[in-house]
Amino acid sequence: SEYPEKFVKFVSDIREAIGCGDVPFIAGELSENITESWNVGDRPVKFNKMLRELVGVIPNFAVASSTGLTLKEDGVHFNS
Repeated sequence: SEYPEKFVKFVSDIREAIGCGDVPFIAGELSENITESWNVGDRPVKFNKMLRELVGVIPNFAVASSTGLTLKEDGVHFNS
C-alpha cells in the first residue's frame, strides 16, 4: 500500500539527481505470465495496475505495456 508513494518519490529523486525535473520517465510493466515456479501469485498484475494509475499523477510519466510479450526460457524475462 505504500509502494505508489515510494515510487512517486523514486521518480522525483532520480529527476533531482540528474538535475532535470521534467525529464520523461517511462516505466515498463512486469510480465503478467511469469511461470508458476516463481510463486509470485498475482503480484505482477497488481504492480502493473499501480503503475498505470500513476499516469497523470507523475508529470511526464508513461508506462510501456508488456501485453503480448512472450518469455524467455527462464520464465521471467521477455524475449526480443
